[in-house]
Amino acid sequence: MKNILIIPPKNQVSIHLEESLPAEILIKNKGMGKLAVSINYAKNQRQISGFGLGGRSTGKILVKKNCVLQFNNENNFEKVVHFKIEDISKIKEQIAVREINLELINKSSKSISLIIPGVMSPNLLPNSTSNVKLKIGQEIIFKKNLNKSIIYTVSEKNEDGDKIYINELIEMVEWNKLYFIFLPIFAVALIGSVANMLIISISTTIISNQK
Repeated sequence: MKNILIIPPKNQVSIHLEESLPAEILIKNKGMGKLAVSINYAKNQRQISGFGLGGRSTGKILVKKNCVLQFNNENNFEKVVHFKIEDISKIKEQIAVREINLELINKSSKSISLIIPGVMSPNLLPNSTSNVKLKIGQEIIFKKNLNKSIIYTVSEKNEDGDKIYINELIEMVEWNKLYFIFLPIFAVALIGSVANMLIISISTTIISNQK
């Protein structure tokens, strides 16, 4: 489906296509005048790619997750732009296997043993950082004695340079385990306490009635 956009003079317009992303966009610059096309991160508007599109010309650009498509009209007249989302089944496959540079950070005073299936089994030293390149969908597993827990999975939301604080993820996992261990015990104790209070109350009532 073709979309028509009219951009006022000396103005810029951002297009949010989150539900359709990732997507390849076919852009047609109608009429005279150059048009600046860019892809920016949605959270901070930092540009990651772009190009200038001359009058009466066509171009394509890939918009990834968490990004916006932006048109900038520096002309003294309005610009008409046609854009269309194209079939991206092959692009999605390419993105699914792309690799992302991440920093695995251990800010604790203890070494941490990890398993990254099919990649490596690193041992993070205390107060250290390890740089890794991982594919989308890759799991990071924490190993403690014979126990293993998945603490992180790389996703399309990750960007190059993201910092993953491994020690904090492990703390969350450990707290969750303790919660599920002690919750049933606490529940049983609470039920027992309520039951005892009911028994005492009933006994007191019976004694009062007998008097």
